Amino acid sequence: MPAVPLSPLRGYARRARCALLLCVLGVLAAPLRAQVVVPLPATLAPGSEVDAKKESTWHLGTTTRVVLGYTDNVLWSGVAPEGRGFAQGELEAFLWRPKRSGWEAKLLLSGEARRYADALPEAAGEQRWIGRGELAVMPHPRLRLSLVPQVFYLDQVYDLSPDLARRFVAKMRVRGASGAFQARLTLPRGWEIEPMVQERSTDYFDFTEDFSETKTGVRLRWRSGARLEAGAAIYDHRRDYRDRVNYTAGGRALPGTKLRFEQTSAEANMAWSWTWRGAWSVSPSWIYLENRDRASGFFDYDQRRMRLDIAWESGRCRVDLAASAGRYDYRVQTVGMGLVPPARLREDFTAGIAIEYALREGWKAIGRYDWERSRTNETNASYRLNTVSSGVAWSF
Repeated sequence: MPAVPLSPLRGYARRARCALLLCVLGVLAAPLRAQVVVPLPATLAPGSEVDAKKESTWHLGTTTRVVLGYTDNVLWSGVAPEGRGFAQGELEAFLWRPKRSGWEAKLLLSGEARRYADALPEAAGEQRWIGRGELAVMPHPRLRLSLVPQVFYLDQVYDLSPDLARRFVAKMRVRGASGAFQARLTLPRGWEIEPMVQERSTDYFDFTEDFSETKTGVRLRWRSGARLEAGAAIYDHRRDYRDRVNYTAGGRALPGTKLRFEQTSAEANMAWSWTWRGAWSVSPSWIYLENRDRASGFFDYDQRRMRLDIAWESGRCRVDLAASAGRYDYRVQTVGMGLVPPARLREDFTAGIAIEYALREGWKAIGRYDWERSRTNETNASYRLNTVSSGVAWSF
């Protein structure tokens, strides 16, 4: 089979990485400029009450939430949805060592556990746990280097239909780990450039979907004070499946082969904030992704996604709104029968609102509503999902 030429987007990604590497090497090879002396705040100046030992103090913050709710489609069914009430506990713990002596560190643990009333045989409950760390050093006032390890465990309903040749929604247990190296170079006039490389391994307990993935790319960001920010990024992903095989263009499995995805994604985002009867922030973003299997093209698709986040806060009240819309266009896969069956198509839509109201110091009342819809031209593969919940949160 003749080699498939690189897409223009993939070529741009590789050229951007090469140009970035030359820039970073040039900065690292150049003599470091004289250190900029920044006056210390009074509380950190020599002779103040804060001594050297306290400079390395670790700060701990935690938030716990307990909510009760109802979802009308536990298994994301497109044929016979079943709803259930649930109780859910959530935990967020953050440990931070502020920047001192040219380095800083962060640790984050986030998790939630849900149990359904009158549980279904396929889903008595769900849970999600993520642990993330970061160790950063600043060898130069304009350069920040960091290592970011992460581990996760998920036991929840998944929709793997976008990466498969059929609808595939089921409750799955997944675990994985990743490690990333990131650099941030601060440039004049509010610009920053951030290259990164990440390795990730994902294991599915009950399905042959295990894979390892390498992600490389660069992000460019511009800030104007604290009210306006804009950014763009381009990334290459290479995913190697351990057990899945390639398919022919007609949908026949090819034993003895190994499936590999090569993805190129481009992102653009903005964020701005202002004050008018409260504090507002708006953050739109856009993502375009090309997925290629580098074989027959049976798994090839193009994805476009838009997202909008809006937040408002005033006094004791905070409201967060989020909405997104995505579309998958498949290049080879078709659905239905006939001489010229239509290409496979999938669209996803989500929307949600979260409200917090401070009751007393450390305590908040919370309420949420989330809506999701997946629409496709496959038979009995579209579904809708509504979830509503409320509870309390405690932070210290």
